Amino acid sequence: DSLNAQEWEVTITDRDGCTAEYTAEVTQPEPIVVLQNDTVTMDVKCFGGSDGKLGVIASGGNPGGYTYSWTDQDSMVIGSMQNETDLPAGIYSVTVTDTEGCTGELQNLVITDPPPVQGSYIPFEQLLCFGDETTLYVDTIFGGSGGPYKFSLDFGVILDPGFPVSLSGGEHYITYYDRFDCEFTDTITVAEPDPIVVTFNPSTFEIELGDTTYQLKPFITGAVVDTFIWFPGE
Repeated sequence: DSLNAQEWEVTITDRDGCTAEYTAEVTQPEPIVVLQNDTVTMDVKCFGGSDGKLGVIASGGNPGGYTYSWTDQDSMVIGSMQNETDLPAGIYSVTVTDTEGCTGELQNLVITDPPPVQGSYIPFEQLLCFGDETTLYVDTIFGGSGGPYKFSLDFGVILDPGFPVSLSGGEHYITYYDRFDCEFTDTITVAEPDPIVVTFNPSTFEIELGDTTYQLKPFITGAVVDTFIWFPGE
């Protein structure tokens, strides 16, 4: 028969009617208790990262050790260790099983990640001529795991917010950093006028001896010409 865990009394009678009584105790193991190990558990360091950690401490059940089965919020098995590493942000559960198949469970273990690092800059003056430069000022950086914040332009020197940097025409990359060097790179494009190109056709002129004038007809691209200044070539 199946017996519950408690004291049971049994009376034994032989064929002559003699009896004897015995008391027996049926015991059971303590339930398996699973607690989160705060000394191991760690949130993700940077937004979108996968360096989170989770650990548990189990007690109770039958002697001989435990096995572990970790699942994510989609019920996918993601590990079988007491302490799991390289985890992205999410909600996890763990089932602990002893040597006799008894189980304990801990659900809704949460790993978070910080928001992305972001920044903004003061609108810069547009370039008026080809080859000009303008000045960029990054005035605000926020998000991530907090400051001190830094930034760099085109993956160069790390600078403090507010430090002026020169921008030429074209595409540039601003990378923002938080105190853990978590980063986010933004792309900006500085519009630049086309270069003014002057050509002549033909490019070489021959003037007959005695002539004093020749009409030059330049072909100009890159701008609408406002004024001309002519001077002798060297």
